[in-house]
Amino acid sequence: MSQITSDIVPPGPLQRWERLFLAALFAVSLALRVFFIFRYESWVSPTQNEHHVVAMNILAGKGYSGDFQFARFGPTTVPYPLYTYFLSGWYWITGGTNYFWLMMLQCVISAAVPAVAYLAARRIFSRPAAVAAAALTAFDYFLAITPTYVSQPVLHILLVSILVLLVFRLAEIPTWGRAAAAGILFGLVALTKTDILLFMFLSTLWLLRRFEGRFWRRLAPLAVMWAACALTISPWTIRNWVVFERFIPISSTMGMHVWIGANPRANGGQYAADGLSIQAKLPADLWLDLVDDEGRPDKLDYEVSDVFMRHALKYIREHPLRYLAVRPRALFYTFFNQNYWMDPSKPVFVYNPVLKWLTVAMMLTVLAGFWTARAYTPRKVLPALLILSYAILYSFFHSDIDNRFRLPLEPFLLMYAATALAALLGAIFWSGRFAAAAEKKSL
Repeated sequence: MSQITSDIVPPGPLQRWERLFLAALFAVSLALRVFFIFRYESWVSPTQNEHHVVAMNILAGKGYSGDFQFARFGPTTVPYPLYTYFLSGWYWITGGTNYFWLMMLQCVISAAVPAVAYLAARRIFSRPAAVAAAALTAFDYFLAITPTYVSQPVLHILLVSILVLLVFRLAEIPTWGRAAAAGILFGLVALTKTDILLFMFLSTLWLLRRFEGRFWRRLAPLAVMWAACALTISPWTIRNWVVFERFIPISSTMGMHVWIGANPRANGGQYAADGLSIQAKLPADLWLDLVDDEGRPDKLDYEVSDVFMRHALKYIREHPLRYLAVRPRALFYTFFNQNYWMDPSKPVFVYNPVLKWLTVAMMLTVLAGFWTARAYTPRKVLPALLILSYAILYSFFHSDIDNRFRLPLEPFLLMYAATALAALLGAIFWSGRFAAAAEKKSL
C-alpha cells in the first residue's frame, strides 16, 4: 500500500511516456468502439428516442415539441436540451439522419473518456492506479457500446469525467477562472441530466473544507461557480418560463420518476415482474386524471408530471413501509442492472450471462477498492461523493435497465477497482522482490 501512496503525481505536465500511453489508449478505445458499431450494425435501425423525435420536430419547424409520458402534443421539457440540440444540429449539417457518421462521432467522444479518467486518477489516486483505471475504462464493455445508441449517455459520461477533474483542479488552486469553468461545466452537464446538481452541492461542501483562509474568502470561488452554473442554465429556464409561464429550471420529469418508484407495482426498477414497464398498466384513477372525457391525453408534460407526483406522494403516505422496502432494491439494481435479476423467461432484453457475472465481479472489485483507497483521504472523497449522489437519487426514484444510470459513474467506479488491482499487483511485486532478496542473502 505504501508503494502506491508514495507515487502520487503532483500537478504538472505529462511525461513523454504518459502522452504516448494516452495516444495509444485513445486509438485502441476508438478501434474497440468502432468494432461494436460494425458488430451490431446499430446504424441500420437505431431506437427512436425522445431526443431524436424532438430534434426532427425542430427541423420540421414544430419547435421543441413532442408528446411524451402520456402528454398531448405540444411544447415539451422531457428530453434534456443539450444532446437534443446536438442531434438537431448534426441532422441539419448532414442534411438528414446519417446515423452511421453520428455514431462514428460518438465513438470519438467516448474514446476520450479513458484519457480523462487517467488525468483524474493520477491526481486523486496514483500513477499505477491511473494506468489501471484508464485501461479498464478503455476496455469496459458497457462504456464501449454507448456510441451504438442515439442517446445522450455518451456525451454525459465525457462531460461528467471532465467535470470531476475540473473540480479537483479547483481544489488545488482556487482561481476565479477555474471556478467559472467548473460552474459552466456543471451547467452543461445539468442540461444533459439534472442529477449532477446534487453532486454540485456535495462537492461545494468538500471544496469549502479544502480551501484555506477565512470563511468568506473560501466562499467567494464557490459563489462564482454557482453563478456560472446558473447563467449557463438560465437561457433554457427562461425559455420554459416564456413557454409554460411556470418556473421549470430544466426538465419536468421528476413526477414520473418518483411515481415509478412509488406505486403498487414498484419493485425498484423500471420494469415489473411480468417484464412490462411500470407505466404499461396505469391505475384507473391515475389514468382518469391524465385524459379528458373522451379518453385522450389533454395535458402538457409538466402537468402530467404534477399528476404523477401527486399520486406518488399519496402512495408513499398510505404505504410508507412498502415504499421503504423497495429502496434497497432500487439501489442494488442501479449498480447491478435490473434485467439481470428478472425472471429468465421474461427478460426485457436477452443478454449473455457472462455480462451479469462480469458486473458482479467488477462491483466486488470496486468495493475492495474503496477499502484499499482509504489511504487517499481526503482526495478520494470527491469521486465517492459523485457515486453517492447518484446512488441517493436513484434509490429514491428507481433504477433502469442496461446499466444506463450507472454509466456516468463507470470511470470512477473503475478508479476504485484500479486501486485494488494496483495494490494487489504491488503486493505481489514487492513480496517477490523480498523473497528474491531473502534467497540471495541465504546463499
